[in-house]
Amino acid sequence: MTTPNPMNPGKRSFRSLLFNRSTILSFVAGAAAAVAVGVSAQVAAMGGWHHGSMLDGTHSAAEVNAHVDHMLKHFYVEIDATDAQKVQIGPLVKQAVSDLLPLHAQAHTAHRPSIGAHSRPRAWNTCSLPTKPPNAWFS
Repeated sequence: MTTPNPMNPGKRSFRSLLFNRSTILSFVAGAAAAVAVGVSAQVAAMGGWHHGSMLDGTHSAAEVNAHVDHMLKHFYVEIDATDAQKVQIGPLVKQAVSDLLPLHAQAHTAHRPSIGAHSRPRAWNTCSLPTKPPNAWFS
């Protein structure tokens, strides 16, 4: 990829220095990072990573049980569980979920005021400077 320089045969040309592999690789990596930041910002603007998931706290007990069953099926496949293991794991997980569901509702209720506080207009948007006569500032 080295193009000889007609003025100085031992020196690499400007073009070969500019368009070497590391420059192109750096450009591609920078473009990928810019796309990743843009996608992350778009997701955050659309309601965050957990928008519409099971974490918003508005699900009934039947929906939670259906979600737990669905996740257990994935878990069983992931660990290649036997029927005996499924019989042991299923009730343990369901009991843990039923024990933790009231705590989740309590935490969601406690978290609600902070969400409201963060969604209000900022104080610096509505405040004004103190009103003093112009000559009183230096007295």
